[in-house]
Amino acid sequence: MATDNFLAGSPRALGLIRLAIGIAQGLALRLLVHPELSPREWGLPEAVAEPFFHASLTVAVFAPLPLIFGLGRLPWPRLALWTLGAAACLALVGWNAGLAALVSGAAWFGVLVVLFISHEFVQAGSDDGRLIARYVTYFENSWRDGFQGVLAALFVGAVWAVVFMGEALFSLVGIDVVGRIVFSETFYFPLLTGAFALGIHITDTGKGFTRGIREREVGLGLLSWLTVPMTAILLCFLAALPFTGREPIWATGYASVLLLSAAAAMLLFINAVFQDGEPPESPILRWAARLGTLPMAVLVLLAAESLWLRIGPYGLTPRRTLGLAALLILGIFAAGYLAAALKPGRWMALVKPVNLTGAGLTAAVLLALLTPLADPARLSVAHQLSRLNSGAVSPEDFDFGFLA
Repeated sequence: MATDNFLAGSPRALGLIRLAIGIAQGLALRLLVHPELSPREWGLPEAVAEPFFHASLTVAVFAPLPLIFGLGRLPWPRLALWTLGAAACLALVGWNAGLAALVSGAAWFGVLVVLFISHEFVQAGSDDGRLIARYVTYFENSWRDGFQGVLAALFVGAVWAVVFMGEALFSLVGIDVVGRIVFSETFYFPLLTGAFALGIHITDTGKGFTRGIREREVGLGLLSWLTVPMTAILLCFLAALPFTGREPIWATGYASVLLLSAAAAMLLFINAVFQDGEPPESPILRWAARLGTLPMAVLVLLAAESLWLRIGPYGLTPRRTLGLAALLILGIFAAGYLAAALKPGRWMALVKPVNLTGAGLTAAVLLALLTPLADPARLSVAHQLSRLNSGAVSPEDFDFGFLA
């Protein structure tokens, strides 16, 4: 915890500031989506108005998060510098998304992951007073913030459920004005964003923080024991492959997604067992985590083959480009985890550097996908045109509609 942040000892002031940031965020979002006040209606050239709108929207949605999580934890100068830097990067990403017309839930999830990883590196470095923090600091901060985010989201849902119930009760007696207020964007945008900021504060101070730690420990315990059945299922799956062959997998049409999702789940469960690096007391968990690295690596290899069978004859598409990105990220983790399981000495000690390297790589890959550097649409079009120019596909068979 930063000692030069006077808000660290003022929970009430910290809560009020977080709440104010959340409400301000909601009002900014309301202005952006207002039919008459939106940047789309400012008379800007169309080539500028659309990317400017998406840049503003991306900043409004994500830029307050470093402030909400960093208040009371980061020194003011570092918090201000980090928030401004994050806002500038978010604006660039949003601008590119507007130009490429690729705004989607997947893109915004990618932005959230990059922001989360970056914030954890900044926060842990500040806590330990050095550029590369201790692994235990990364572990504690990232899981704390992750669980706080989930709990805050659940709190938002509970707040909205209460408000919705109240509106329904007033409607029963014929008072419709409450419904018009509740379902107006001017009301529910600040309500929901303010509730999220308040949810973060409730799980961050006093008894609320203690509850947050307990929730984290319970959640990690549940996730860690899921490693046992997941490992057993995947080992049985691999044992059946010599008898069934791989053709039924390719025939599904979604083999890559399924295989990479299973590998990602295994990654999560192994981390729940590993935690801060201390071996778990249960030998079952220790062996499940070790053994789970093998099917995880095989799943990544099968996903690579599945992607190759699609990209080879048909070329890149945006979805296949995203699949390659996921394959690269999970491949680093799978190879590192397998090496950690096989390496003698301290229990899976290599997981720590693999996790730090993998987190940095994940942020870099996602950031590249969200910018022109590795824009999935640009890469896909370039690859399809290269196939056409090289004669890999004839003009008669080329899907010119794809270029649209």
